[in-house]
Amino acid sequence: MKNWVTSHVPVSAFQSVIDVPSRPLTIAELCEWLGVSRRYVEGQVATGKLRVRKISSRLVRVMPSDAARWLDRAATEVDA
Repeated sequence: MKNWVTSHVPVSAFQSVIDVPSRPLTIAELCEWLGVSRRYVEGQVATGKLRVRKISSRLVRVMPSDAARWLDRAATEVDA
């Protein structure tokens, strides 16, 4: 049986529940928020799956809307 929530509801619908950040995030902040490694996030950026904004040669930020879209695309259906 498919889990309706993960297969039909975008992450943005849970903004008030999961506390989606309202400001651009650093890579380190995104990693901490999601509980993933920096290497994983950098790999997602390198493959073009996660969009970032390069402010300067050393400053990179992830917009919350881009992170939400990335999470939506990565959602999988769960069998109960």
